[in-house]
Amino acid sequence: SFKNQYNHIRKSARIYRKISHYLPPHRRIMRLLYNKDSDEWIVITVKKSVPFEFIEPELRYVTLNIYKVNGGNLIKKHCYKITKTPDEYITDVELFLFDMTGDGIPELLVHRVFYGASVVPSTLHIFSLKNNTFTPVFSKESIEIPARIFDLNKDGIYEVKTHFAIGQNMCHASQPSWFELYTYKNHKYISANRLFKYNYGVLEKDYLTADKKYPNDWELKEYLGRIEEITNNKQSALKYYKKAEKLIMDIIKSSEEDDCLDVEKDGLHFVQNRIKA
Repeated sequence: SFKNQYNHIRKSARIYRKISHYLPPHRRIMRLLYNKDSDEWIVITVKKSVPFEFIEPELRYVTLNIYKVNGGNLIKKHCYKITKTPDEYITDVELFLFDMTGDGIPELLVHRVFYGASVVPSTLHIFSLKNNTFTPVFSKESIEIPARIFDLNKDGIYEVKTHFAIGQNMCHASQPSWFELYTYKNHKYISANRLFKYNYGVLEKDYLTADKKYPNDWELKEYLGRIEEITNNKQSALKYYKKAEKLIMDIIKSSEEDDCLDVEKDGLHFVQNRIKA
């Protein structure tokens, strides 16, 4: 009802003011969420900095806190700090609480996002909230667009979808998109690409078009091999992996700067392993 919503907003504001009073000047509350199942408040606080003028302040690190309200007093029950890697740039944090795994117990989703460029990279963290603690159960980066969540087969278990672009010999606008799928099974998150292989057939047309335009792009060949392998076309996958291997070997042999070939070496290691499999 409207009255319940109004009272919840008033209560949220009181909790916000109480927590803010105890925070040092360089930290502030980013999100505030009430977990009705445990009668606890989940709070994100952040340390911010402004490294350059005219851009969004950077979130240096994010801290999750669980507070219990007891007789008008706030009791901090648990704390978990998420630190960013040196090459990450984060401008926003989104907070969600709902049942991802179909067991009736909500998970906490912390979505760290960078807004303000032609790509919108993000990192999705999923935490179990059992026993009044944050237990990390999943963490993946999505490069092109923020991570997405779907219940693909309508079984009550939500899948996670991350995105990134593929292609080494083309501009970003020409790069076809790739996605990875993850689902919860046997008490952990696993790759779900093969469980939902029908999703990958739609990628093949774009990859074949790009491959005709950029026939010497080894990464396109590798991911065409991945598509064929996911969709159970093993002989076709092997053909693409061997083509990718040859293109990478040619690059390595002709290059004078071995230190600049980390991506190619990683790609070579992957396709050679798939050829042997």
